[in-house]
Amino acid sequence: MSRNVTYRGDLANSLHGSVLWHIVKRFNDPDLRHKIAEIVNPILPGRELYETLEFSDDESSAAQNIADIGFLKFDLPIQEKHIEAVRRYFDGIDDTENEETLRHYKINDILRAPYLLDIACNTELLRLVSAYLGSAPTILDLCAWWTDPTTAQPYGAQIPHRDRDDFRFCKLFLYLTDVGEDDGPHIFLPRSQSRKGMEELCKKHGVDTKKADKAFEIVSRDRADWISQTFGPSMIEFTGSAGTTFIVNTFGYHYGKVPRKSSRLIFQALYGQSGYGYREDRLVQTHNTALPDKFLKNPLANYACRLIGKGSAQ
Repeated sequence: MSRNVTYRGDLANSLHGSVLWHIVKRFNDPDLRHKIAEIVNPILPGRELYETLEFSDDESSAAQNIADIGFLKFDLPIQEKHIEAVRRYFDGIDDTENEETLRHYKINDILRAPYLLDIACNTELLRLVSAYLGSAPTILDLCAWWTDPTTAQPYGAQIPHRDRDDFRFCKLFLYLTDVGEDDGPHIFLPRSQSRKGMEELCKKHGVDTKKADKAFEIVSRDRADWISQTFGPSMIEFTGSAGTTFIVNTFGYHYGKVPRKSSRLIFQALYGQSGYGYREDRLVQTHNTALPDKFLKNPLANYACRLIGKGSAQ
């Protein structure tokens, strides 16, 4: 089946898109980001597709949970034999991009892995993400990496920080190994993605609510120590067996705990509103990889994959 990618352009390479990308990366004000997301949604190429979706009360409630709290524990129908197949596949790949104790797989290798795109394009998942975003979702990145145990101090993404991948976005995390408290669990500060939530956290921890704005200063890592020391008891650790999945709005403070016991293998899919220059520079690497027909026949999955895989833009 030949693929005709109708939606590959939109804002990505335009002056409009370039300006928005700089705003995405430079502004931490959650209210401003929310307003811009609401402005962008109606002009996205998937608007008509989104308007065909009717959400159940359960879907709307789950989406609101992500909006309010910042995360959702979401079970996907993943079989143990599929997880084992993914691990065997990655075990056969030596060409990784290494950084300290992290070993990142290349995006084309991730795209070709068994079952991972099926998981990222699960219809129930895409509907839920649509309800949260207020738009049909676009996959903006696919990542998979090992984090090996170490006695070294945290660095990089192991320090509390915010992501600014789009005006409104979320990430699916899938553990491909068992993850206990000493195996590098993902850690998140619930409600830290909104000003109202940060004010609630300040009240809970006896901090003047006027200091909530301190949490939204532009370089979030500069506030890592304050966040950890002040709000540490409210942070949650996502532990679980291989196959555990959860959705997080990582504009809220989060980090990967340093593994002290066992290596952790994790898969991550990033969903947002629109592709921008930086993301397209990475995703264009996949444009010689053909996607299976099943993703092209499903309108929501086809749109979600609009920036990845082989196709001809209109």
